[in-house]
Amino acid sequence: MALANDEREQAEEACRRAEESFLAGNIASAVRLARRAHNICPSLPGVANALAAYQVHAANPGDWYAVLGIDRSSCAAALTHDAILKQFRHLSLLVHPDKNSSAAADGAFKLVIQAHDVLSYRAAKPNANTTAAKANTIADARARAEARFRAAKAKFEERFRADNARDVKIARAVRARFEAELRAARARANAEAEAEKHKRWWGEYWDWNPDFSQENASTRRDAAADEEPTPRKRSKPSSPRKEPSPSPPPKPQVFPCPCKCPWCSTQFASMVSAGRWQLKCEACSKISLVNVKGPDMATCSI
Repeated sequence: MALANDEREQAEEACRRAEESFLAGNIASAVRLARRAHNICPSLPGVANALAAYQVHAANPGDWYAVLGIDRSSCAAALTHDAILKQFRHLSLLVHPDKNSSAAADGAFKLVIQAHDVLSYRAAKPNANTTAAKANTIADARARAEARFRAAKAKFEERFRADNARDVKIARAVRARFEAELRAARARANAEAEAEKHKRWWGEYWDWNPDFSQENASTRRDAAADEEPTPRKRSKPSSPRKEPSPSPPPKPQVFPCPCKCPWCSTQFASMVSAGRWQLKCEACSKISLVNVKGPDMATCSI
């Protein structure tokens, strides 16, 4: 296990030095170091891609067979259009910038495409019968490559949209729950405030009407229970005598309430007289305690 880790570290160091050599312009050293890293640890990610890109740059300028890695001295079967296309596909997968993180990937991919274009034209030129059939081979290959790229891109975008939609759904659920809790808290606060207002109102009402308070009523009942009954005395019957009927009390003056509702500032529509009144507003349906002193003077409290 330790030996495998050492070999992997040596291969990574060789890859790093190869990249530095390529950036410094020493392509031969980059090829040598990359080949060494590949021999030490062939399973190292990216080492085969980097080696292929360096070898493309190391080929002689103008030798398109060398760029594609085809030996010109081999049999004629290796120089056919199908063989060139097969080698082009193999190299394009290795040196494509999307799959190769080396600095040599972009230039190597352009050289491979250029070599394929030139050699495909040369291979198809001697055979006039197949010229029309193979005229669009390069375009078809590029179209298929672009189609695969667009399909992969569409799949990635679809996955991204799905993840984004899931995040938005979760955020909406959290927000809805927060708003529900906030509404419940506001409702509780309003209920407590309303209860406090009613409590204060009844307190003022009992202060203004002490005879009707519950404490005084219980006191009167207790006092009446403690008193001893007084025996009734019989009196002699006397001749009936009619007493004059008392004159009826004068009717109080009735007039529209001069006060406004303290809740919504709407004029009370009730007819009142001097005294204390408990009025209900027709606009907001709130009950207020009004102390009427005259047609033009009244005070109101909540």
